[in-house]
Amino acid sequence: DVDNSWRKNRLPNPDGSFGVDLNRNYPFGWDFSCGGSTQMSSNSYRGPSAASEPEVQTMIAWQESRRFAKIIDLHSSGRDVRQNYAACAALPDPIDSMYTELVTTVATDMNYIPVRSCCTGGEISFAFSTHGTLSMLFEQGRSFQPPFADTMEELELENLPGILNFFSRPIPAFGHVRDAASGAPIPDAQLRSTNFEWNYDESVATNRFGSFHLWLPSGTWQINMTAPGYEPAVVDVEASTESGVEHELELTPSRSQS
Repeated sequence: DVDNSWRKNRLPNPDGSFGVDLNRNYPFGWDFSCGGSTQMSSNSYRGPSAASEPEVQTMIAWQESRRFAKIIDLHSSGRDVRQNYAACAALPDPIDSMYTELVTTVATDMNYIPVRSCCTGGEISFAFSTHGTLSMLFEQGRSFQPPFADTMEELELENLPGILNFFSRPIPAFGHVRDAASGAPIPDAQLRSTNFEWNYDESVATNRFGSFHLWLPSGTWQINMTAPGYEPAVVDVEASTESGVEHELELTPSRSQS
């Protein structure tokens, strides 16, 4: 049989059904009230455990290796642009308002509707909560499996303005974290703003080049920095959603390392 509305993978479940909804299987919010279903036969079955599926494990490893500043997750259908988080997983109000504004400008360029994500356990929520990634989900087109010949060009023309808007957005605060003694980049340094009451442990780690991105509202924010083998530090970081601000930050090796 062929099911053109199938949305899960095809691994067998113990009850005789097949598949896990991969966009309900990511660790962040996997077991939240607005996460996926616990019923194996459901189209939105979340899986037996967070990140149980090989496809999700592959995507998590890819994100970890790159630590992207921006991600668009393309889906069908609905003609809307969705923002983090779902209603059951609140961001601090200033961060949420910034996201709403960004999503609205992208959706407007596409003549799509800006909406809040319906659920947790998906890629965009995981990307932000784990890597501080600006992440949005596009629900494209008017049908789950649009016919290629009739709609490919239409979807390209619909999406292109939003994609260009999204990827041209300046990162409000970005740069590198370096060793104060040698100037070498520090990978895996953790940066976390202390100005906001985070409901979850959102922090941003530098990549292997020591670079970081912080999606913060315009202003000056206090950032805690830590890294293995270094003294913790607190710095003030300026952010601008209009132009972006570049920073070169430093950590001092701990006495035990020197």
